Amino acid sequence: MLTRLRPVSDATGDRYTVSGTESAGGIAGNWWLDAYAICAPAPAGYGIVSATTPPSSSNPRILQALCPVGKKVVGTGAQLVGADGQVGIATVRTFDLNQTEAVAVEDADGTTLVWTLAAYAVCVEVDVYAVEPTTIAGSWRLRAQAICAS
Repeated sequence: MLTRLRPVSDATGDRYTVSGTESAGGIAGNWWLDAYAICAPAPAGYGIVSATTPPSSSNPRILQALCPVGKKVVGTGAQLVGADGQVGIATVRTFDLNQTEAVAVEDADGTTLVWTLAAYAVCVEVDVYAVEPTTIAGSWRLRAQAICAS
């Protein structure tokens, strides 16, 4: 189960940390995690915003982290604290390029343990333009281009 997909920017540098744990019943085989990051100089307005749920045992949890006005999401993340082996990150995605949504769910047998969910949005100043509807093989698709502010 994924428990951390976290963008970090601090005095030691920028990184993306990934963690996981076996579910409560464990698994018979070996497993591993791979983490990948695309690194570049920080664009204008770079920053990481976060939101955290209060500790509880409610299930599932859905949480949004919002970029400030004038900034857009270029990276996402989520992190769980507590209930290791009982709760996993199910989804981390962006909506409308201005917020990250993280979803966490308990495993099949659930838990009464208290846990929290954090959502992270990596935000930069971005101008989005040239949204053009196109038809490809009878289905509608949208194409947009995002340019980081210089």
